[in-house]
Amino acid sequence: MITIRQFKPGDWKDVKTLRLRALRDSPQAFTETLSEATEMSDSMWKKRIEQNSEGKTSYGVLASDHDKLVGMAVGLRDQIDIPKAQLVAMWVSPDYRGKGIAKSLVESISAWAKDSGCQKLVTCVTVQNAQAKHFYTKMGYDLLPDQNCNEIHLQLPLNT
Repeated sequence: MITIRQFKPGDWKDVKTLRLRALRDSPQAFTETLSEATEMSDSMWKKRIEQNSEGKTSYGVLASDHDKLVGMAVGLRDQIDIPKAQLVAMWVSPDYRGKGIAKSLVESISAWAKDSGCQKLVTCVTVQNAQAKHFYTKMGYDLLPDQNCNEIHLQLPLNT
């Protein structure tokens, strides 16, 4: 049975391990590199996860199959354009893809963003990641005009 839950401060080691796994599996899908994440100090990981667990300016969720972590996603409130949030660090383990986990992760981040007063949730995918583009458009995301030749920007209006 798959469960989705918000990060807790004590999850930092597990989230770090899962994030490094995601960066190894799909390096082209993220702006952060494996090298950058590996070099980040434990105190920075703790701080990042603590902020995500507070849910004020960021919100992180984990997907697990019993005790095995199989996915994650993070929402970030845009500090410049307050009515929107960004979906980042979205990843599901390859053996768990196609089972609705990604949808559940996005729905959790969307609910947090809406509850935080955001009017839209934005994300971007690399041009090469056609599967992610298809997933997000199927979820109701609209394609935004290209702002970067290597990324496709998408947004999901949040009904308020």
